[in-house]
Amino acid sequence: MGSCRKVLKRNALTIATISAFVLGIVIGVVIRETNPELTPEHNTPYGLSIPGELLLRALNLVVIPLVSTSLILGIVNGSGNSFNSKAFYTVVYYLGTTLIAVSLGT
Repeated sequence: MGSCRKVLKRNALTIATISAFVLGIVIGVVIRETNPELTPEHNTPYGLSIPGELLLRALNLVVIPLVSTSLILGIVNGSGNSFNSKAFYTVVYYLGTTLIAVSLGT
């Protein structure tokens, strides 16, 4: 019994993540089955899009400044002979992927 508690305590985050994943699938299937009139264009009943939209906006609010700041600090703190080429390719890669993401609308 004691070793079982240790395993559960040590893997609590993994267990919680997998449980939330399974719960999300179950809730999605239940909503889909109880509302057969849902179409791919209108598949978020009962205001369920609000928490998802808030989560995505909060992630964008945090991730974009974090990535930009870490990229700038990485370039500024770089040194050595290959610094200029690494910095150049890093900036080109970042701007290219950002341009692709903006053009796709994500």
